[in-house]
Formats: sequence, C-alpha cells, structure tokens
Amino acid sequence: MSPANYPLRRLRSAAAVLTVEATNIRQDSYDHWLTTTIANHPACMMAVLVTRTRAVVRVRNGPRLEINAPDGFADAAVSATYAWLGVGGSLDVLAAGATFQVDDTRRAFQVRITSL
Repeated sequence: MSPANYPLRRLRSAAAVLTVEATNIRQDSYDHWLTTTIANHPACMMAVLVTRTRAVVRVRNGPRLEINAPDGFADAAVSATYAWLGVGGSLDVLAAGATFQVDDTRRAFQVRITSL
C-alpha cells in the first residue's frame, strides 16, 4: 500500500469533522492547527480540539467557538453543535444556552463565539 492510497488519508480527506485531543497540540498553537486543518481538508466543516469538558472549534466560513460541557461529554456537545448547524440552526441560539440528550439524561452545554 502506498502513502497515496493509505485508507486513513482517504478518511481524513472526506471527514466533515476532524477532531484531535487538545493535549496533543500546544495551547499557543490551537488557532494554527484549527486554521490549517480547515484549509487542508476541503470536506472538513469543523476542526475540533477536545478534552473531556471543553472543545475549541473552528467552523468553516464561520467563527471560532469554545464549548463547555459536563465531564466526559464535550465530544457529544460538539456533535450536537454540528447537527444543529447542519439543519440551518443559528449559533446565536446555541450561545444563548443549549442541551442535548444522552439516553434518558438531558445535559446542558455552553457555546461561546470567540472570533469570526
């Protein structure tokens, strides 16, 4: 198998959301990683740095977001944000306060728009 047809490269090229553990990127390099990821992957609609309780997100043609969620649910809050935007939902509505449901439990999360 050559690097040109390696399956991971194809998956990464087609992914709508690319996520990495924030601990793998130096904090002073967050914006560079987010911007470069969006620029280098045309299908990517959201680049995400995530921890258990927080995510830093760059939306293609949109703002940088900070998402705070209950422990262990930051990735679910990112998924809820992606789904909301995918159906034409407004970031301003999310920024006013949002919840998502996992099993029978509703969990609140906060979205803060930090830059355009």
